[in-house]
This record gives sequence, C-alpha cells and structure tokens, in this order.
Amino acid sequence: MRSIKEIDAMSESEAGMTSEGTSRCTSPGLEATALKVTLSDEVMAVIETTERVTSVDENTVNGTYYVEHEERVAVAKPADEEAGMAANPNGNGEESAKNGFTAGKGYIREYLAYHLRGTANVPETVVMDLPESVFGRRGNKVVKASVQRYVQNDGQSWDCGPALFDVEDCHRIAILDLRVLNCDRHGGNILIRKEPSGTRLVPIDHGYTFPCSIEDLDFEWQLWKQVRQPLSEESLQYINSINIENEVRVLVEAGLEKEAIDLFRAANICLKIAANKGLNLYEIASFYRRERINEPSGLELLISECRNALDSPSAAEIDFERLEHRVAEILPGNWRDILH
Repeated sequence: MRSIKEIDAMSESEAGMTSEGTSRCTSPGLEATALKVTLSDEVMAVIETTERVTSVDENTVNGTYYVEHEERVAVAKPADEEAGMAANPNGNGEESAKNGFTAGKGYIREYLAYHLRGTANVPETVVMDLPESVFGRRGNKVVKASVQRYVQNDGQSWDCGPALFDVEDCHRIAILDLRVLNCDRHGGNILIRKEPSGTRLVPIDHGYTFPCSIEDLDFEWQLWKQVRQPLSEESLQYINSINIENEVRVLVEAGLEKEAIDLFRAANICLKIAANKGLNLYEIASFYRRERINEPSGLELLISECRNALDSPSAAEIDFERLEHRVAEILPGNWRDILH
C-alpha cells in the first residue's frame, strides 16, 4: 500500500486533466501542489500556536474538530475517533454508523473523494499525521486524520431548499455521488455560498463513500428538479473522460477494500453507459438506489446476476464484461421487468 504522498506524486501522464490542466484531476496523476503544502503548513502553524484544536459543538457521529486561530482554517477528523473506534468521543465506539464500512477508514475515503472529485467543488482535503495531544488527549501517539479546508458559507442546503440552486452545481454533486456511491448525502453536508452569480454548492463529509455494500445509498439531490434535466455537453464530456482503470489503481494503492473497489468500478461502468444512452441523473439514481428498504435496487440485482454468471471458484467475483453488456441491454427501459 502506498502512502498518500506517493499516490499524489504518481505520474501526471496517467492523469485525467480538465481543460484548465490543473486541479480538476479524476485519475491518479494528482501531483503534490503548492495549495496542498499550504494547507498542511497552515494547519501545523495553528497547532504550534494553539497546541490543540476545538471540538465541533454539534451532534457529530465522529470526532470532529476545527483547526482555528483568529479564523477557521480546516476541519480535522482523526481516524481513531471514527464511529466504531474505541476513542470515539461521542458514544459511538461500539460499531460503525453504517453498513458496508470499516471503522477507522473514513479518513482515507474523505481524501479519495477529493482526489477523484472531477468537476465537483469538494474542498481541498489531505491526510495528516497529528499528535493525539492536539485532540485533548494525554499521550504521545501520532494519529492519522483527514483534514479538509474550511469553507466560509451561508448555511446548509436544507436550510433554504433547492429552488435557487444552479443546475450544473447540482449535476456535479450528483455525478460525484453516483461515482463514489455516497451513503450519506443529505442536506447537512452540502454547504451553500451566496455569490453575485447566484447560490453555489459545496459538498463536504465524504467518510461514507466507496462502500463495501450498496444497500444504503443516500442521495438528497434525487428530490431536486434540477437532476431531472438532461446532462449538459460539459457533464457528458467529463463522464466520458473518466479513466476507470486509472482510478481503480488509485484505490488499490490507497489500500481500499477489494469489494469497495469492485463496486466503484461497476458504478462507473454503469454511469458511462447510462449517461450516453440519454438517461438523466434522477433516472440513473433510481437505478442505483433502493426504492424500498427491503427490495434490492437495479444496480444490486445487476451485480448479483453478473456474480452468478461467472464460472469462477469465487462467487464473489463480478464479471465486468458481462455487466457492461447487460447494462447496455437493459437501459433505458423497464429494468424491473428484466432483472429479478
């Protein structure tokens, strides 16, 4: 397993860059940038001054802290204070808050969602080794933590409703969530910023992405009228530019579970095909996500079918060639009558 720095420094020739050629990478070629160094340096400067961080005064599942001195710089989440970890300060040390996730791995998922963010406006996120003393603990242990740049904002999306949200902003978040199989996209983790050009959206909190099971996907935006509009040419070009195999290599190097990687690969294959067949993001989300809690989604049924079809000693393996063929057959159309 490679370190975060090694992942960041992987060859730029493997990157999927946008027309700007800078930070909108979708593949493993994200090189360490001045911006990343600056965030880490800013965080360490605050810690050296204050010697500790400030616990977020909200009902959080994981240990969550503001890095601040005179102004707020970042939000830190130590790996050993996630739900299911013994050091969790919020009474959630017994088990992970959601199915399909390994306790103590949310920090790397936060980073990977930023790394593979594509066109979505995810705040800069790094992984840092921090002394446990900064979290108010006694001891000399160093702990890993995700550290995300704090974004000045005017509230959360559920504070105002979606009527004024920009269509492209909604689509960018929806595409990200379908790619990383977000199990926790609610109105509290989409920040809003009121700018002269309109109300802009900033997605945060990605510790419940890249799951090992997809029974609990959660897409707040599925209720928004914007995702029923057709994909723009820009969004379709971005989706077609995704190099799934390069991104899979990033997840492997980061040490993500094999089942999470396989589901990511399946989701991105389906997204590419569905988008090019003219489905909108609401329709794609309806295929991915369960309508009823006890009934598998179309994506679950498809993956199950493609596991069973493979003549392999391991029933857990997904036949991706068959999956690609089958999704092209059933979409668009009434997949409920085809998959059982």
